[in-house]
Amino acid sequence: MRVLHIVPSVAPERGGPTQVVLGLARGQAARGATVRVLSGQLGDGRDGEEAARSLAQAGVALRRVRVVGPAQIELAPGLLGRWRGPAWGALGEELAGADVVHLHTVFTFPVALPAWLCRRRGVPHLVRPAGTLDADCLAQRSPRRKRLAIDAYVRDSLIAADAVHATSAKEAAELLELAPGARVVVLPPGASLPAVAVAPDGGGAGRAVGSLGRLHPAKQLEALIDAFALVVRPGDGRELLLAGAGERGYVARLAARAAARGVGERVRFLGQLDEAGKAALFERCEVLAFPSLHESFGLAVAEAMAAGRAVVVSPGVALAAEIAARGAGLVVPAEAAALAGAIGALLDDGADRARRAAAG
Repeated sequence: MRVLHIVPSVAPERGGPTQVVLGLARGQAARGATVRVLSGQLGDGRDGEEAARSLAQAGVALRRVRVVGPAQIELAPGLLGRWRGPAWGALGEELAGADVVHLHTVFTFPVALPAWLCRRRGVPHLVRPAGTLDADCLAQRSPRRKRLAIDAYVRDSLIAADAVHATSAKEAAELLELAPGARVVVLPPGASLPAVAVAPDGGGAGRAVGSLGRLHPAKQLEALIDAFALVVRPGDGRELLLAGAGERGYVARLAARAAARGVGERVRFLGQLDEAGKAALFERCEVLAFPSLHESFGLAVAEAMAAGRAVVVSPGVALAAEIAARGAGLVVPAEAAALAGAIGALLDDGADRARRAAAG
């Protein structure tokens, strides 16, 4: 089986959607498939070096095509190259060698064009919107342009695809409402166990709260910072560790908010972490908090639970219902008071925190 994954970028700052692609590619290669990844390449190309090394170690080939233009479109002329009959540049060459194509996200040129060409050539393909079509996501950043794109080509792409890959029942329901008749399948992405063993939560007094993921307004980290300011006490040594990459201006605003709340010295921005860095974060933090506006699955949440840590999540995280049902953490609104109550309770009650960590 020859599998081709197409994704706008493998840059780590793209967060969970990119991590899912890398995990799928490595897992499929380990099971004997011939796997290739075709990706956009931003800037000077350094954004994909870590992914290239990771995939190469698993026997997965990565081919990147330079991306230009605004982020909402991400034009990639190199996908087409010079007209060569049926070849059509890099995209045509990769499609010719694939038995099945897995497209990740829906809006930008590097994934919208392959969907059309797959239909034109009769190449079996799956589309994974990766949360970009969640109702909350559609309401953020250029909602009118997103709706125009849905009417122009996205809905047709979903209906025509051999399968539409949803990662949760919540996402599947929203996709079917948006594109009735689409062949939606629910396949949760796997969460890798930490590369470095993380000691179980011993149940003592908790000192550190962490969050992992792209630093983006949709993660509602402002509410988390405000909540953390409510649970600290003089001399308790508590700290908030925020791991992930984000736009410089937005990160600066988060840091300014922490300073304004009187916890500037207790809030640390760790940047993008590798697997060993994630394990170190989980080792250090007794509680992981994810007050996201929306998560079509919540890969970082699953990783935290796989590492044996109790979590606090908002109802917008697709895993929230399962977490509540299994007692693996607490589900509360993404508001400062509610988050502070949940985080403070878990930090103070080591026995309850350890039970929830084990349940996760």
